[in-house]
Amino acid sequence: MKTKLLVLITILCLVSCKESKKIERENEPTIYGVESEDKEMNAAIEKANQTLNDFNTGLSNPKAESLALKVEFANSNGIEHM
Repeated sequence: MKTKLLVLITILCLVSCKESKKIERENEPTIYGVESEDKEMNAAIEKANQTLNDFNTGLSNPKAESLALKVEFANSNGIEHM
């Protein structure tokens, strides 16, 4: 009985584990992999595209402290936003 319980718990633990798509680098920002069907990411991309003119306006503001822009790059391995 104990062996069956141990096997069952082990299987449940292995099944519940998800592959992490998180890449941590020393002194660099963490990179997170996101599936192309991710609703939150797609909504963020859509909002970013809709507010790109605001970003461009901010570029001409000498008082702006920091601005950042991610751009889509595609190659044979897939798509990455940098």
